[in-house]
Amino acid sequence: MFFVDAGQHLVIGRDHEVSSSKYQWLEDLRDATKSKALWITSAFLLVLTLCAGSVIYSSHLTRQLYAELEVLTEKRDFYQSEWSQLLLEESALSAHGRVERIAKESLGMAMPDSAAVVIVK
Repeated sequence: MFFVDAGQHLVIGRDHEVSSSKYQWLEDLRDATKSKALWITSAFLLVLTLCAGSVIYSSHLTRQLYAELEVLTEKRDFYQSEWSQLLLEESALSAHGRVERIAKESLGMAMPDSAAVVIVK
């Protein structure tokens, strides 16, 4: 948009030529930035950059959360398997035959005779 031609003149665009005084180019730049179209374009560029950054951030966050979901799913599967094994172990340890055998061998207990059984109504 701005360039210096062979005659040491600052040229703005195609048809706007200015002498290359020390601060004149700065004033021309300031005038050029006052244009409404430039501000609208700059605002759209800023919004576009923010949207792109938001998309990148949300994609990154989605990947992180999906990785965490995979870890939690593996833990859930492990605990589910462990719970199933514990249920099987509980049913094996609480079987009536095993309880009766331990009561007879370890505790010296015996089944009472039918005459010793009292039924309460």
